[in-house]
Amino acid sequence: MLECRVRIFEYVHIVIERLNDAKNYIDDFKSARETFETIGNNADDQVFVKFIPNENGSKVLCLSESKAQKESGIDQKRLERFLLGFNKIADRVKNKTLRDVNKVNIALGRLISQYPSIARHYEIITDTESDKPKVTSISLKEKDSLNNKSSLYGCYVISTNHKDLTAKEIWDLYMTLAKVENAFRSLKSELGLRPIHHQKTNRVIAHLFISVLAYHLLSAIEFELAKSGDKRRWKTIREVLLSHQRSTIIFTDNKEQIHHIRTSSLPEPEQKVIYEALNIKDKLKRKHRVIGTL
Repeated sequence: MLECRVRIFEYVHIVIERLNDAKNYIDDFKSARETFETIGNNADDQVFVKFIPNENGSKVLCLSESKAQKESGIDQKRLERFLLGFNKIADRVKNKTLRDVNKVNIALGRLISQYPSIARHYEIITDTESDKPKVTSISLKEKDSLNNKSSLYGCYVISTNHKDLTAKEIWDLYMTLAKVENAFRSLKSELGLRPIHHQKTNRVIAHLFISVLAYHLLSAIEFELAKSGDKRRWKTIREVLLSHQRSTIIFTDNKEQIHHIRTSSLPEPEQKVIYEALNIKDKLKRKHRVIGTL
C-alpha cells in the first residue's frame, strides 16, 4: 500500500466577503463617513476604510461613494418598476377586473420573480371577502430591512490573512486585483484576444502578441488620463473618439484627372480634452494627390 502525504500550505489571500457578512457591520457602516479613514480627494471617488484585526489576519470595512451611487441608482429604477407593476395589479383589483385569489397570487408571483431583491423588503397585504375567495384590495408595507439595505449601498468587506498591513495597503492590493480582472476583460472584448481562428502555431503566437501589445498601449493611455483626473475606461474613451475620423475623398475633374484628398475631421471639445491630456498633436495634414486619368 502506498502512503500518501498531503502538505497544506497557507496561501496569502485577499477576498471580498459576501454581502451577508457586510450586514454584520451595519452599525459601523452607518457612521463610516465620520469615523473611517478616507482615501481619495475627489468627493465622488472617495473610499472610507476601517481596519479590524482578528486571529486569522484582518478585515477591512470599505464604503465606496461611486459604488454607493451606482447601486442606489440601480435599486431606485428597480423600485420604480416594482411599484408601477404592483399599482397596475392593485388598480385591476380595485376596478374588479381581477378578483380571484389564485389569479391575484399568480400576478403578484410574476412581479416578485421579476424584482426579488426589492420584493423581499415589502410585505404584501391582501384583503378578501369573508364568504368568497375574492380579493377586495391589496397594499404594501415596508419592512425594516429596507432601511438596512440602503445603509449598505457601496459597502463591502475585504478579508485577508495579512497581519502586517494597514487598511489602505490592503485596499490598494485589492484594487490591483480589480485591475487584473479589467485587463482580462479588455483583452477578451475590445482587443479581440478571442476567438482565435488561426491554425498554425506561429500565427496564434502573433495574434496573442498583438493583443498583449495593444493592452500595454491601452493601459498607458488610461494611466496618462488618470494623472489628469480622467478615470474613464478604454471602452468609454473609444466611444468618445469614434466620431473623429480620417477620410479619403475621391473625385474626377473636368480634365478627367482622378484626385485623392486625405483629410481629418475636426475634433470635438471632449476629444480635444483627451488629446491634450495625452499630449497628442494631429500631424496628419490634408494631403491632395492626382493618381491618374480616366
